[in-house]
Amino acid sequence: MSIPEQWQALAREHKLDLVVCIAAAVRRGLINEHEAGRYKKAHWNLAEQFELSGLGQLVEACIQSDRVVTFGGRS
Repeated sequence: MSIPEQWQALAREHKLDLVVCIAAAVRRGLINEHEAGRYKKAHWNLAEQFELSGLGQLVEACIQSDRVVTFGGRS
C-alpha cells in the first residue's frame, strides 16, 4: 500500500480531513481538478480524499482546536 493510500485509509477509519497547503502543493506540482482548470492543465494529480486549502482554514482549525500537531520543520 502506497503512502497516500495509507493516509486515505487512516482518514476513512477515523473520519479525518486530509488537507494540503495549496501553496506548498502547487510549488511541488500537485494540483486538484479545480487548480488544473485554473492553470489550464489537462490533468490533475492530487490523490482522492486530499483537499487543497490555504492559511485561512489552518488558522480557523487552530482557533477551534485544543492542540495542533506538526511534523518536520526545524528544531
